[in-house]
Amino acid sequence: MPDDYRAFLLAVNGGRTAKTHRQFKLGREMVALNQLHALDVPGSPLTSDGWRPAWMPKQLLSIGSASGGIIAICLRGEHAGSIWYLDTMDARPSGSNPRVAWHDRRDFTKLAPSF
Repeated sequence: MPDDYRAFLLAVNGGRTAKTHRQFKLGREMVALNQLHALDVPGSPLTSDGWRPAWMPKQLLSIGSASGGIIAICLRGEHAGSIWYLDTMDARPSGSNPRVAWHDRRDFTKLAPSF
């Protein structure tokens, strides 16, 4: 895991965010950040391999949930360390458009270059 995210887990270990940090703008819409996953919760996406949706790229790890989607961190490759919003309301099955790389899909939006 990237150093900045690892430091966050060691210091805070997920949970709900302060009300002032619960929303972010995505295009013209506001998205509410519901929670950031913790390590010590049984079945957490951070510790449970069985949680990953089939359509979610293997480079991404779900680190939180937001209204209508997943907050994920890229663990390797050219986008390593970057934070993404995956719109689960618009998620397409794996292989539905093999010409498009995961990071160029319209239902995946880069939120930040690092945590």
